[in-house]
Amino acid sequence: MFFHPKICTMSSSSASLTQLAKGILANAQIIEGFLSSNNLPQPSFGANGPKDFPVGAGYTEIHAARHALIDATKELRDLVIYPTDTLKWMIMNVSNVGYSKDFELFYSTDDDRSLTVCGQLNWP
Repeated sequence: MFFHPKICTMSSSSASLTQLAKGILANAQIIEGFLSSNNLPQPSFGANGPKDFPVGAGYTEIHAARHALIDATKELRDLVIYPTDTLKWMIMNVSNVGYSKDFELFYSTDDDRSLTVCGQLNWP
């Protein structure tokens, strides 16, 4: 049996894909506009791109938009992939952890804090 709290945390948001996408766009525009108006580099994986987020901690609105953007993009990705594939990809991306190809999946409700087996994930 394998259990990792981060892997077993799934979104319970009722936001639609379109609502999430609109929120992503709005927060991306806030960040992009701030970077542009302050002559800061845009995010890039290029050789000359910034290695870290180039905005100081004092800019709480920009950091709030960034964290909302990160959360919404993860939620959108997870919803589009659907729960079983989301868990499969999370498990496969765990590094330096030995695992077998069979996992029992768990869920917990906010009400009772207990874990319940909700299925098994098998792949070759």
